[in-house]
Amino acid sequence: MDATRGSIFGCSCLLALALSSGCGGKVTDGLADTASADAGGAGSGGSGTSAGGSGSHGVGGAASTAITNAVTTNAAITNAAITSSVSTTGSTSPPDWTNGIPPLHTEGRHFKDPFGNVVVLRGVATADLKEVDTERPGMSVEKLLELLTDEEVGFYSRVVRFTVFPERWLVDPELYLTEHLRPAVDAATRLGLYAIVDWHEISDVDPVHARTTQFWGTVAPVFARHSNVLYEVFNEPMNQDDPSWQRWKGQAQPWVDLIRQHAPNNIILIGGPFWSQQIGGAATDPFLGDNLAYVGHIYPIIDANTWSEEGVMAQVAAVRPLMITEWGFRNDTEAIWDATQASFGEPLRAFIEDHGLSWTAWCADNLWGPMMFDENWALLTGSGEMGDFARRWLADSKDLDQPQR
Repeated sequence: MDATRGSIFGCSCLLALALSSGCGGKVTDGLADTASADAGGAGSGGSGTSAGGSGSHGVGGAASTAITNAVTTNAAITNAAITSSVSTTGSTSPPDWTNGIPPLHTEGRHFKDPFGNVVVLRGVATADLKEVDTERPGMSVEKLLELLTDEEVGFYSRVVRFTVFPERWLVDPELYLTEHLRPAVDAATRLGLYAIVDWHEISDVDPVHARTTQFWGTVAPVFARHSNVLYEVFNEPMNQDDPSWQRWKGQAQPWVDLIRQHAPNNIILIGGPFWSQQIGGAATDPFLGDNLAYVGHIYPIIDANTWSEEGVMAQVAAVRPLMITEWGFRNDTEAIWDATQASFGEPLRAFIEDHGLSWTAWCADNLWGPMMFDENWALLTGSGEMGDFARRWLADSKDLDQPQR
């Protein structure tokens, strides 16, 4: 396994942090992110990397010199072609039930179906769609989804989070959309799954603001009539020089508005500064708009106070819809996720279930870590593996909190 594409560089959360010096076990407790960070406080834990955060993370080995050189030219050429092929304005009426999948909306702190039933989404996240389709021998996104919904082997995923890694998208957005993203959403729809389109930035926000705007201007209209599609605005904003909620909200509110302009009804998922850990501002200073929900990411390396009963995630979950779109662990030498079912998995499950949170496990792959499968796509099992742990959790919950169809 190429070290730049193996377990160390496969993890979405805290990639740049893992490469920094002296990050230690305590990253941030996230408790004071609204007050102290808004007062001008950077330095709430972890040294991280330089602004932009993209120079060394190399998730899945996607960032190459060829890719970087091709980004600006190809994006400019293909964006107009894509935009011309989709509606540029969304409908004001609710979407039809795509393949019998009811649209969800937010109400109070919950996701609900059209009948007012509380819905909890549980599932998995994929690696970059193009990489799965082209660089996993014998595997494709469609085959992977069939595996993740195969009840004969005990898999009961109800939602899938589709990773769109920017450096891969920007090489040829039109090709990525037509050959990977559209087919992935179509496959999920056929299988009755909810699907999250995840713009998988791991970066300070300002250097990538323009390309994020371009992405959502292109993609938001495409799935606006899909009742099963949710949009995750920005995977992990870092903003290490100023990780305040106020700054992040000012940066991201225009994307929320842009998506809503094109897609009036799709739920929009919003993370927060410092790798989607410092999300406390969502409780007291939410974004403007309807059908908004918030995102947290939880790994063993982060301070456990972040997801304690007194912590920031519990505070948000008490008043807003909150989804943990990344969690994972594996008992090995990688500090980001080194843990076991007993030390991390079971306590995390208890926290998530106590608060009624939706979730997607990271990562349903055999290369991006912490991975759920081995090189032959056999599910990893044992006390130090999350693959079978996630599968059993999905099976235990298969009939709970589901929408009325």
